[in-house]
Amino acid sequence: MMNSFWWGGGTNNKGIRWLAWDRMTYPKTQGDLGFRDIHTFNLAMIAKKGWNIMTKPHTLVAKLYKARWSIGSGTSIKIMSEPWLRGQGGAWLPSPQIQGVHNITVNDLMIPNMK
Repeated sequence: MMNSFWWGGGTNNKGIRWLAWDRMTYPKTQGDLGFRDIHTFNLAMIAKKGWNIMTKPHTLVAKLYKARWSIGSGTSIKIMSEPWLRGQGGAWLPSPQIQGVHNITVNDLMIPNMK
């Protein structure tokens, strides 16, 4: 019943016509509905959240992200045995195995007092 109310298209009832999404996002000044483009709006909200995390490090969200992505001292993370990059489909990309670097940790790559 709701569909027939909104999209019913008889001779006496015009109903709502389907429009392409990019046409619906035109401004109202151009005679359209003025919806926001979802992709652009999503990017703006992500950028806003990133800005808030950078400028307000004392907030709970900033502390959670920092704790989640913190390496710590890096003494337990081996460079050659940990998966670093994901390929298409979510599988880990294999790293070339160079002789003599199997026991190097992330801590060995860091400059002292520069964390």
